[in-house]
Amino acid sequence: MKIYDISREISPTMTFYSPDDTITVNEVAKLKSGDVCNLTRYEFSGHIGTHIDTPLHFLDGGATCDNIDLSYFYGQAKLVQSLEGNGRDVSKADLLNLDIDQGDILLINTGNRALTADAATYLAELKIKTIGIDSLSADVYGSQSFEVHHTLLGAGIAIIEGLQLDGVPQGRYDLSALPLKFKNGNGSPVRAILADKSKVELVIFDMDGLMIDSEPMSKESWRLALELSGYPMEEDFFGKLLGRNIVTARELMNSHYGADFDFEKVRQLRNKKVKELIDANGLQLKKGLPQMLDILDKLQIKKCVATSTEWEGMEWKLKMVGIFDRFDNIITGDQVKVGKPNPEIFLKAAKQMGVVPANCIVLEDSDAGVEAGYSAGMRTIVIPDMAKPSAATLSRVYAECENLLEAAEIVC
Repeated sequence: MKIYDISREISPTMTFYSPDDTITVNEVAKLKSGDVCNLTRYEFSGHIGTHIDTPLHFLDGGATCDNIDLSYFYGQAKLVQSLEGNGRDVSKADLLNLDIDQGDILLINTGNRALTADAATYLAELKIKTIGIDSLSADVYGSQSFEVHHTLLGAGIAIIEGLQLDGVPQGRYDLSALPLKFKNGNGSPVRAILADKSKVELVIFDMDGLMIDSEPMSKESWRLALELSGYPMEEDFFGKLLGRNIVTARELMNSHYGADFDFEKVRQLRNKKVKELIDANGLQLKKGLPQMLDILDKLQIKKCVATSTEWEGMEWKLKMVGIFDRFDNIITGDQVKVGKPNPEIFLKAAKQMGVVPANCIVLEDSDAGVEAGYSAGMRTIVIPDMAKPSAATLSRVYAECENLLEAAEIVC
């Protein structure tokens, strides 16, 4: 089990919400002065650093630190790391792509931004249980109406403010952020922690763009095949093909290019071109792959490939780069009925390896692959290759890494 301390340090030099806030530290007794012990007295507000707000903070007659339901601050929480920090406050629009359910304890790393009124109303409509943010206040600094606090607390939603969420992978954790039992207290500092109790028993690797630097040649071969057949290939459209198996690619291209499009003819030409490009240029492994495979072997963590590429193409590529025999199992796009973003391929991999989805990590480079891993109930790490992940994709990942070496540090 790994524990993340997500609390701010309490000291006279810490950041305060208001210039009027201070901490007075008085050393009442000191061993070095001949006293029988060290004894320190602290004086501060109940709303400094990482703290909770009780309803009494803004609502007369509201629950207090000594009688509030502690389940608001203890239990499984969802951590979101991927809201785009564009300088404005977090609005309802920023939350729409997030997986939020009634009763959730939701923690959001906002980049030290407040929530807008419509964001608070949206969370109230969803009936979440608790909202936790990194900002020292859910309302914009200097607010006189504190509309967000009134909306959230009035809807029975607890508030945790001042969380230190940088560096914690996005995902689900056990949260503990219990307030001190101040009688009639309207707020309390907390020592907030996140506990990751999940195990990693199986790591599932995508292939093209994740383990092998093959996507540029794949893109060029499609461009050449389409151009020779009299069709353009737009950049945005190629992005939609990433991570898709042949069945889905056929559906996308037939829809995009129209009823007269001969997919099989273009595909055969594309396969010829990609073979020519690979024969001429070879294939390179992505940074960190050999080291990661060695680490997983040492830790006796199972390894599987789940690629949208068909078996013949997969075998040719993995044998060319010398890693075909490094995996415990391989599943290809022609072995499943529905390709990514459907989770079938990942669920099949887990089932064949005898591992529950919650104990699997998926490594992907495409939006479709991330959606499939997320839908399978697996922690998914995205390592972008040719396309920048969408906001929706980033809201679903466990972590975003630059390369497999960085991913190995998280997985292992």
